[in-house]
Amino acid sequence: MRILIPFVRRRGDPAAALDHDTMMSRDGATVSVEAERNPTGGKPNRLDGDPASTFGLDDMVRLFGARLARDLLACVEPAVLREPLSALGLISPGTIDQDVVLAYFTHPQARLFSPNPMFDELWYRAFYPDIAAALRAGDIGSGFIHFVNSGGREGRWPNPVMYALAEDAPFVGEEQGSVEPAYSHINPQARLFLDHFPIFTPVQHYNLFGRFMGLDANGTSGRAELDWNVGKRDVIAAEFDQHYYRARYMTGDEAERLRSNAFLHYIVVGVRAGHAPNDWFDEIWYRAFYPDIRKAIDDGRIPSGFYHFLVAGRAEGRRPSFDLQSALEARSPGVTNPVLLERLNNIECRRRKVTARTVDRAMPTVWFLFPTINPDLTFGGYGAGFELLRAFKASGYHVAIVCTEDRNATKDYFIYRERSATLRQTIKETPVFNTANGDGLEVAAADFFVAYSTWDLWIATDLVALTGGAMPFLLSQEYEPIFYDYGSIRAVVHEAFTLPHYPIINSHYLLDFLKAKKVGVFAKSDVEEGLDYAVFDHRIGQLPAQTAVAMASRERRVMAVYARPEGHAARNMFELLVLGLRDICERNLLGREWVILGVGALVAHDPIPLGGRHVLRIVPRMSEEEYHSYFGSLDIGVSLMYAPHPSVMPFEFATTGGLVVTNTFENRSADQLRAICANIVPCAPTVAGIVSALEEAIARVGQFEERERNIYRPVEATWEQIFSTRFIEQLVNRHSASVPSAGNLLTGTGSR
Repeated sequence: MRILIPFVRRRGDPAAALDHDTMMSRDGATVSVEAERNPTGGKPNRLDGDPASTFGLDDMVRLFGARLARDLLACVEPAVLREPLSALGLISPGTIDQDVVLAYFTHPQARLFSPNPMFDELWYRAFYPDIAAALRAGDIGSGFIHFVNSGGREGRWPNPVMYALAEDAPFVGEEQGSVEPAYSHINPQARLFLDHFPIFTPVQHYNLFGRFMGLDANGTSGRAELDWNVGKRDVIAAEFDQHYYRARYMTGDEAERLRSNAFLHYIVVGVRAGHAPNDWFDEIWYRAFYPDIRKAIDDGRIPSGFYHFLVAGRAEGRRPSFDLQSALEARSPGVTNPVLLERLNNIECRRRKVTARTVDRAMPTVWFLFPTINPDLTFGGYGAGFELLRAFKASGYHVAIVCTEDRNATKDYFIYRERSATLRQTIKETPVFNTANGDGLEVAAADFFVAYSTWDLWIATDLVALTGGAMPFLLSQEYEPIFYDYGSIRAVVHEAFTLPHYPIINSHYLLDFLKAKKVGVFAKSDVEEGLDYAVFDHRIGQLPAQTAVAMASRERRVMAVYARPEGHAARNMFELLVLGLRDICERNLLGREWVILGVGALVAHDPIPLGGRHVLRIVPRMSEEEYHSYFGSLDIGVSLMYAPHPSVMPFEFATTGGLVVTNTFENRSADQLRAICANIVPCAPTVAGIVSALEEAIARVGQFEERERNIYRPVEATWEQIFSTRFIEQLVNRHSASVPSAGNLLTGTGSR
């Protein structure tokens, strides 16, 4: 009956190989000196046997003695032998570990393979001629048996990697009686060897091998070395490509000197050198590209970049090797996204020809071209556009709306969401067409076209060319190129100002800017108001004016800021606003009585911490009634606008008696702003400028009488007064009197 040999190889385990009591219950004698040199007992080699042999525990103890049998079984690793022995047909895939070990000892061809990853059988035989001779004479069964029995204690090298390290070592250490407990942890080569040859102690390893390899015996290297435990090696070994590694790093003389065990070479030499473990992972690139990995390796927290990638990096989405697009995206997300292709499509869509045909019609239609009539988006300038439409309608003109961009825009939704009953009724009675959905238009020579934006002006120009009528209106409410980065879209928008048009300009501030920059019609020197352009000032809603007594009686102080974090509102400088607020709050310039509210955003957002227990609470858009009620107790208002049009918000804030921080621009100086209202505190459009103005405003909050005295009281005007019947008639008459031009306004080329 075959006796199964338990396979255990953990160093320090009391059951490290065979049952010790059983082994010593034989004769208890140690192996003789002759037997140690010739453990097989001479010829014929008693290890050689039939595959069906009953060779077992008793045979090993009888042949090797208890000590050597125990040591051999402690150092043999069945997993290393399973593949080559299966290839030879000596074992089957399902053979248990014990029988794999026995196959090694019973078949001479099996002993050509190394049963331990730290031992190189063929190299050992070739490197030591006396071993080769003893094998030929049949005096020893294998190089491995010799190494375990005596070669290791003689200081013979078990593999070419350790030998190579010794050849390259800068010094040879002194023999030691002991080593630091951390010896195997600070020296990965030692840890690796001792894991696979548990019959050696750390001090034995150091004296026999480590000191010749330049290893540190006392743990004073100042750097935590790699902790190559079995788990880490197993993780790496699963995806290590020995054929790739050997071909790339073990060629020429190196191949001869380090002929086998590529994985061992990688663990001991390759990791330190930054060698790639396979053809898809680049160790040097991984360390260079990810500085946190480089630091973790230097700190000894991970053995290599490859190990990190396998256990974490792959799941984190890190790249195993250089790829230009991936590298760029990792450092600058979105940098390779071909957004200009999307913009190309956008430009093509916006410049498309609309479907229209001409008809004979005595009564002209005034066509208003809006990108959308979605009431969730139609605020600010849209309000002026709708009021102008209402004014034309009130003056007896037939009006119609053309939606040029929003495919889903309908007047039903406008009526559902719009708060103004007057506007709801106006839109309800107005035909709405959607050219984005291919709606066809019927236009006549007498028709007028009002473009809400420069993009709409391109479409209006096409329609005028079709009808042969008067040039279109442009409701010019901002110098629109500021909405775009320098590029194709900005160029197209800027070009639109050269198209023949009659601008209706919102605010004298914008008028001054367009004149100074010679934009559009102002490229000519002889431009006249009424004949070449019209101008109006946007209606300023007057908030409830506060008295000094009411200001002084309140315990709560309110700061309202125009806070629009959406990308389309970048000109309101939301980021600089928050940085300025954080500066004053972190310096505790505002007491706990202050509340800071943000208005103007499309939707509510989470409170933004400012410091000093203050937050910026952003509230969604309000109705005009809510707006007036909410800010009737304003102390400080902040409204920034990095654009020619200053917006109406700072002036509306000033009607309450609040101190108003707003920025200067090319067309409005600090003196001009102060001249409008002494409660306005101008600032440069910088963080430092905003902070300085806020400091001044905070210091003046308690000057209640002065604040009341300086309340801004604009000339009260309704939209009906701004877009009066007279204004409409003069506008139409002047515009109709203009001679249509078939060419470009500035060049006469008609370029598109």
